[in-house]
Amino acid sequence: MPSAELLAAAAKLTEAQAELNEDTDLFIGPPPPPPALVTEVESANEIECFEEVTRIIASDADNSYDVLGANRNILNDNIKKQYLKLSRIVHALILKLTTRSSS
Repeated sequence: MPSAELLAAAAKLTEAQAELNEDTDLFIGPPPPPPALVTEVESANEIECFEEVTRIIASDADNSYDVLGANRNILNDNIKKQYLKLSRIVHALILKLTTRSSS
């Protein structure tokens, strides 16, 4: 007959496996994008996005202001806004291209 410790460990293992089986959302993948982002991606002009990405790639990587398309006198809040704007443009283009290629 198994020891009490072995039986307790087996019971804990069974409980843990049951919890994993019940949690179906555990390994589904990333959540869907927010509706506002989907709308923005669908309305984004692909040519403008591509031109902006090309400008970013061609910019001097050592100069963060050049990458952002800003001057050195810009305020921190405006730097954050410009960064978020550029990230939405770049991600919109990437999302469009990957969506099109997976269709």
